[in-house]
Amino acid sequence: MTGLEDLNEDILFLVLQYLEAERSIFLRRLRLVSWRLKDFAESQMFKRITVGDEEDLIDSTNRFIERLLDPNDKLSRHVRDFTVASFEGNDASSCLNSSLFVKLMDGFQGLDSFSWNVDTPIPRDILDAFQIRWPHTHLCVRTARFDKVLFSFPQLYQLDISVPCKERHSVNTLSLFRKLKEILVQSSSLRVLSLNIHRDPYIHRLGLAEVDRGSLNLPLDPGDQLPPLEELTIEARDYDMNTEYCGRWFECMDWKKLCRLKFKSWCPHEFFMFFTNKIPNVESLQFGYFRGRSRGISIFAGEAQGLNVAGTFIISVNSLRELIIQAQGTNFYESPWDVIAQKHGDSMRRLTIACHDSDLLMESTMDMKGLEMLSSYFPFLQNLDLVLSLTRDYKSGGYAWPAGTITALGQLNFLKSLKISARLQMEGDRPLMVCILPYSRGLVIELWNAFFEHDPTSELITVIVRFWRWEDSGPLPFEEHSTVRMRTNEVVYVGSKPNGELKVTIHGDLGNLK
Repeated sequence: MTGLEDLNEDILFLVLQYLEAERSIFLRRLRLVSWRLKDFAESQMFKRITVGDEEDLIDSTNRFIERLLDPNDKLSRHVRDFTVASFEGNDASSCLNSSLFVKLMDGFQGLDSFSWNVDTPIPRDILDAFQIRWPHTHLCVRTARFDKVLFSFPQLYQLDISVPCKERHSVNTLSLFRKLKEILVQSSSLRVLSLNIHRDPYIHRLGLAEVDRGSLNLPLDPGDQLPPLEELTIEARDYDMNTEYCGRWFECMDWKKLCRLKFKSWCPHEFFMFFTNKIPNVESLQFGYFRGRSRGISIFAGEAQGLNVAGTFIISVNSLRELIIQAQGTNFYESPWDVIAQKHGDSMRRLTIACHDSDLLMESTMDMKGLEMLSSYFPFLQNLDLVLSLTRDYKSGGYAWPAGTITALGQLNFLKSLKISARLQMEGDRPLMVCILPYSRGLVIELWNAFFEHDPTSELITVIVRFWRWEDSGPLPFEEHSTVRMRTNEVVYVGSKPNGELKVTIHGDLGNLK
């Protein structure tokens, strides 16, 4: 039998590329087998490297730098995406500085992207070194600081910015949107744009004039031409997206290039209505809505109509592969899921129904109905993320999945990854781990077994279950009145089958699984 050591380099590369995407733990183990496999495994493990001077990154950053600067180490050959996650500046940083970044730029041998996710201005010598050494590599920026030099850089491919303003939710306020637009219309390389808004109490220091006053949006004029975006994210609910503005934006950009459209947790009613049949090539869509009025929550215009607001737009695109919805749940028996499935049933590969990331919804219910329709609606789903509320099993005194859940999910024959955010109710002062520990592994195993009992050849690779609940965190020490404050407490279980045998482990941090 041929072993990994006997495979030629092309086949070995494909095998390890698969392992990196599906079971990265194997790569760490392969590094110990031989020098040849170590080199191939690291070519996948270290394609993406992140450095920073924050406490949780300092140790890994120092190790990476030591290896990257070692002429006998091959690590610099493998790095394709290099990210700076934090940098306090040359004088304040304990492990990073401009001259070090310049050396790293010169040492990389196949860089595809350089990400500057920092509010500190990027030193000019770093930009110069990047442009000279990597003139065709993408620059990606995430920041809340307006930096005209950085935003005007000719290699800027991705910009994620929070735009400062004087007042939120205002139709006439000072902001930096006009200055940002003036830069964007000059950009030829930008393809990914993410816009958020934040209130800046010191905006008067930015030297804005009366011409910078207006609505909270890019003030587009006839003749303006934005770059042809491939991905657009508008996170701020108060971005002014009225019908007239949508018409101006439509004239100022080539929308046929757009593939990914994200509105995070809100539903822009007028945008969806105007752009129906106008953005045919969207493959990934994200938005959110409230299914009903929850106590203390004001429903934004259009959101109370739920999924129907976006339904007509969804069926107007050619072939949707990914749909991410933030809501308190959904009912797959209700319209427009049937027409969405009729249009995109064969193309859909990822579906997410996630709860709103807001303590305003802590008392709202999360209903997920009609899960048995999923296997017929979207038979080729590969990734499914759901939010469910566990029910009490009074016979055992423990918890159970909602009726019909196990059977419904187990029929998704092509599913590779399943993520469940499972909510529990408060039970007096008992800690979350005490409440869930006797039942958690059994619940994960029950989910896993449902797939292989239905189809022994199931392609399922990973099951992740986030058990969580709202808990009283107590008042802040400086508060005059003891206002009750709530926080989420959680424990995450991961089920996988790396050696043909189900293994369930507890993970403390797997990112945002809400």
